[in-house]
Amino acid sequence: MGLSVLRFVDMKSQRNIFIIGFTLFMGLTVANWMKQNPGAIQTGVKELDEIFSVLLSSAMFVGGILRMLLDNTLPGTDAERGIKAWVRENNQSNASVLQQEKDFYDLPFPTNCGRLLKWLPILPKSRHEGI
Repeated sequence: MGLSVLRFVDMKSQRNIFIIGFTLFMGLTVANWMKQNPGAIQTGVKELDEIFSVLLSSAMFVGGILRMLLDNTLPGTDAERGIKAWVRENNQSNASVLQQEKDFYDLPFPTNCGRLLKWLPILPKSRHEGI
């Protein structure tokens, strides 16, 4: 699921290739190292040790945190980051999504309760009204 976001990103950019490669490598490496060295973190607080051990044992967590840090600190354009492509696709499909949501929450039968809607605004207006 996380890699599906990459369809918007400019994969010709050295910046993005570095971020993806580094975060995948470090996520897998740190998680594997934590699993092989379970007592490596010793802060002096047992609960804190367990929290850090669990978090750093997750390749997805380590990779995600590193990706967020690198993506927000390494300079790059909106086009490189995929923001422009994401906004363009989101705006094109926004109208159809809104119609699908309206149809999903609409009642499947005509209600013809226009006067009742005036007094009970929590009822949905049916697309079949006036039929």
